[in-house]
Amino acid sequence: MIAALSTTTFDWFWLGLAAELFSIGLIPHVLYHKRNPLSALSWIWALLLFPVLGPICYLAFGTEHLQRKRLRRRKAHLQPEQLPDPTTLPPLPSLAKRLEKVAQADFQAGCTVRLIPEAEEFYAELEREIGAAQSSIHVEFFIWQPDPLGQRLLTALAAAARRGVEVRVLLDELGSWKLKRRHLRGLEEAGGEWSWFSSVHPLRQRWFLHLRNHRKLVVIDGRLAWAGGMNVGEEYCVWRDLHARFEGPVVAGLQSVFADDWFFGTSRRLTQPKYYPPLPRSGEACAAVLAAGPDQDASANTIRLAILAFATSARERLWICSPYLVPDPAIVAALQLAARSGVQVRIVIPSAPDSFYIGYVGQSFYDDLLSAGVRIFEHTAGMLHTKALVLDDAWSMVGSANLDVRSLKLNFELNVAVHCPATNAALARNLAEAMKLGVEVKKSEFARRGLLPRLREGALRLLAPVL
Repeated sequence: MIAALSTTTFDWFWLGLAAELFSIGLIPHVLYHKRNPLSALSWIWALLLFPVLGPICYLAFGTEHLQRKRLRRRKAHLQPEQLPDPTTLPPLPSLAKRLEKVAQADFQAGCTVRLIPEAEEFYAELEREIGAAQSSIHVEFFIWQPDPLGQRLLTALAAAARRGVEVRVLLDELGSWKLKRRHLRGLEEAGGEWSWFSSVHPLRQRWFLHLRNHRKLVVIDGRLAWAGGMNVGEEYCVWRDLHARFEGPVVAGLQSVFADDWFFGTSRRLTQPKYYPPLPRSGEACAAVLAAGPDQDASANTIRLAILAFATSARERLWICSPYLVPDPAIVAALQLAARSGVQVRIVIPSAPDSFYIGYVGQSFYDDLLSAGVRIFEHTAGMLHTKALVLDDAWSMVGSANLDVRSLKLNFELNVAVHCPATNAALARNLAEAMKLGVEVKKSEFARRGLLPRLREGALRLLAPVL
């Protein structure tokens, strides 16, 4: 008995020592990859104090960057007659030229952009266009619910596949966790394809649970596309949200985003010219696709850089709508600078977000923003899920990215920047209505909150880098 106990104790000693050495061995990795001193110090303490749980959490959540191969650029597969003639393109606005430099935005002229503020309208239109598709349907969502709406759209996709249309569906495995393989069996049997985005794949050395594909994108026949904030689920029919329909040359950029993500999830290429048909100019909008994610350096996140460029270029107004308000220090400073410069800076957020603790984190930024003259409106008429930006009288941005650290650092996101006075006016009306359906946060009233809310805000703000 004594010998058995000694052996067991001996085994646990070596296991504990091995765990501790493994934790210590991860510290050089932390020091090499973590440029934020606070983040690096927090992970080092976690590894030292929790030699088992610490390494598990670090391997699952510690990385903020993901390497992935990309497809060759679409233009390499186009015939010369399909490429736009630079001599016939209208001159780009000055801010567009700036965005092309700082955010790698590729602006396309002659686009049509139509905002869709009602989920039922979006789903009905999507179902109609799926029924009319002729060659390909590419679908990418963060959340796809297996409710009657989700089942109806899956049925429409299966019907398209049966008549010979190439159907591909790409979903985030965590966001769409309620959707099981049995729900997609009909699509498979009809000849359609589907895949998880698969940011968790040990055989491909992917261990990261928190790097999610938050994009919402549909491209039909390479000619028509939708992008925005709506997922697939009946709850979005009662939430306030926004999607946009795109036609014209910008659709090729959206198709390229899907092709890159499909390649990442499946290792199958979509580079054939048939997926990138000639796209004649169809409208007056100038638009650029902003695809961002942890495969970019955090300081070079294209959507984050676009927000900073918009904030520092604003002359009259800068309105931002987001379900969550967890900006990084640079964005806070840019908003403060714009407001102090006389720009009308307004932020619209829900009074009760779907994640209550994120609302408290957002409130921890109120003092910083209100003191600089930023006006904050809490939407009270249901859940606000719109992600949009209005700049002066011609610029707009819509998409999937929230104004939070997670969207601008850890998630794969998709926004579209648009230069078009008509789109700007329509989006401004939408955000103005959201403000009217809410309550403005007054600096004097907010300053009277009690000690408990202040402590709660301060404690939860420590989680801002990972929310």
